[in-house]
Amino acid sequence: MKKFLFFIILFLFSLLLGKAQNSWSSKSDFGGVARYGAIAFSIGSKGYIGLGTGGGSYYYNDLWEYNPSTNTWIQKADFPGEGREYATAFVIGGKAYVGIGSKGQVNGLLKDFYEYNPSTNIWTQKVDFMGVAREGAVGFSIGTKGYVGLGEGYSADIRQDFYEYDPVSNSWSTKANFGGGARAYAVGFNICNKGYVGLGENSSGSTTQDFWEYNPTSNNWTSKANYPGGTTGYATGFSICTLGYVGTGTLYYGGNGKIDFWEYDPTTNAWITKADFPSNQRYSATGFSVAGKGYIGTGYGTTNPFGPAKDFFEYTPSNTFAPSQPGAITGPTVIYVGTNVSYSINSVNCATSYTWTVPSGCTIISGQGTTSITVSPGNNSGDITVVANNQCGSSSASTFGITIGVEEYGNSKNIDLKPNPSKGVFTIEILNQSITNAKIEIYNITGSMIYDNNLEIHKNLIDITNMPKGIYFVK
Repeated sequence: MKKFLFFIILFLFSLLLGKAQNSWSSKSDFGGVARYGAIAFSIGSKGYIGLGTGGGSYYYNDLWEYNPSTNTWIQKADFPGEGREYATAFVIGGKAYVGIGSKGQVNGLLKDFYEYNPSTNIWTQKVDFMGVAREGAVGFSIGTKGYVGLGEGYSADIRQDFYEYDPVSNSWSTKANFGGGARAYAVGFNICNKGYVGLGENSSGSTTQDFWEYNPTSNNWTSKANYPGGTTGYATGFSICTLGYVGTGTLYYGGNGKIDFWEYDPTTNAWITKADFPSNQRYSATGFSVAGKGYIGTGYGTTNPFGPAKDFFEYTPSNTFAPSQPGAITGPTVIYVGTNVSYSINSVNCATSYTWTVPSGCTIISGQGTTSITVSPGNNSGDITVVANNQCGSSSASTFGITIGVEEYGNSKNIDLKPNPSKGVFTIEILNQSITNAKIEIYNITGSMIYDNNLEIHKNLIDITNMPKGIYFVK
């Protein structure tokens, strides 16, 4: 009987484990009022949803922060621009950039842009978007730049122009037009160092299912496998580490919503169907990802309950992929106390940060989190290690051994010994002000230590007149 029960428990556990992957779970409703056409983004371990419309002339400018670890919402500082729907957002360097959108197609399109800093909960106005005012554009970031394009201008002017934003210079520049032609209410997100845009409404008002990859290095677009969910607009899309996810939406604005959900793998250029969105059919929802999980909420329901929504769901994917192991660490193998040195690696695809360790006594002066560090040597030899991180985990470590060396006097910038040669009495002066702990050892020509002592900072008188004449080595 005990053996039988063990197998039953093990079988049930395996079922529960399997259910945890490629599955949805209901979370706390969005903290604001029900809405659709909202914006969403994630920074660190938190997600954010805000703006949007409740229908009619109700346009919102509130912003809410979601904490997955506590499943709670907290209202943050209101967006300082006018309330709006179908705005665009992206994140660079721990700050969000939000702008454009509409407060109504009649004289209501906008092109202002703002920066949100979650650490201070403060908004700062930035230079206006470079293109014409619009709504329903796509936005994403790659590295240190943001990208915005497509959308609908006045008089159903469907756009295909595309722009890059540089937060350092607070400026926009024109990039290659979207490869699929004019488009609005599409999905857009980044996977690692590429952008992905597809679906949406074209100039004739028809929805589409094509999908395109943007390479910021070459500034060109490449057609990818069509979205298998059929022609769709007003869908929701986001990435989780190395994979993209697209779902919900509608065949046409005001039509029936969708609940299908798909995963895109850029390495194979293939789509795989995933568990359907668990609530009612809807379009104009919004989503983000945090810590290897996806989130979708709000939107416009086309089955009971109808209209603007505020329910919120978490998606656990079948697989999540941490970055690959970093390549070889480059830098000196023998280092000396008092002389700072640098170590570096090539960037790892899909890594968002790097964690370095150094031997005990050594100190990382700068660069932790990046591909290059500066190290102040200590007294202990050992290994330098680095791992690559993203929201799905960390890679295995790359390792590089270092040895704390002893500089020859003739090449040393740290000490001055004089006179040399001497009659057995000489002075050692420590020149490097950063050295606070030093020791002298003197060896005869046979390798025997004949003297050792701690050194004072910074000048020391050494007397070995009791030793026979000869050649001695100072360490």
